[in-house]
Amino acid sequence: MAYTQGRSGFSAPEAVDRARTVVAKKSPRLASEELEDRAKQVGIGAVKYADLSTSRTCDYIFDADRMVPLSGDTGTYLRYAYARIQSSCERPPTA
Repeated sequence: MAYTQGRSGFSAPEAVDRARTVVAKKSPRLASEELEDRAKQVGIGAVKYADLSTSRTCDYIFDADRMVPLSGDTGTYLRYAYARIQSSCERPPTA
């Protein structure tokens, strides 16, 4: 799925830029290459999640500020929650 600038004025690079900020805050020790890779995954995933979670019978409001935050009903939040759950499953049991 390709996202290009259209009627909304939004493009995938904008989502990636906003996701880069979120990822950099949460993981400041990431190498720049890994940060770029994760920013792409999170940014495009956030747009796809927002796109798919909107009812097809409702008006579509394309709002990048609503798509990328690390809270609420966003793809970014779901990825973050999944990563935290996986992290706690990998920890050895404590007595």
